[in-house]
Amino acid sequence: MIKLVLLSFLVLVAIYVLMQRSTSTSLRIAIEVLLVLGAYFVVAPEQATAVAHTLGVGRGTDLILYTWIIVTFAIILVLYLKVVAMNRTITQLARSLALNHVRHPPADTAAATPAPEPRS
Repeated sequence: MIKLVLLSFLVLVAIYVLMQRSTSTSLRIAIEVLLVLGAYFVVAPEQATAVAHTLGVGRGTDLILYTWIIVTFAIILVLYLKVVAMNRTITQLARSLALNHVRHPPADTAAATPAPEPRS
């Protein structure tokens, strides 16, 4: 029963990823490869353990957990860098708008107000 639920979830995620056109092709391919690998390990969990032993990890579950942690940190880093880049862009846009919409005082007000005397 749990295998059916997991496989259904993986299929739904795969369909969602395939429908996304705003992400890069290489990212979609990488996600699809991970989803297919995940489906394979759901169907044949003993293979995850075999791969884990090959890589020097005790259990397949541990290998999947370690992989999940690495992928999660990579995603967090990418999202952080995107937020920093967007903040820089927003700052540049705000500065540009501020400089394009400078309000100059009326000419007669500037002439009527004398400049302050320098103190010695």
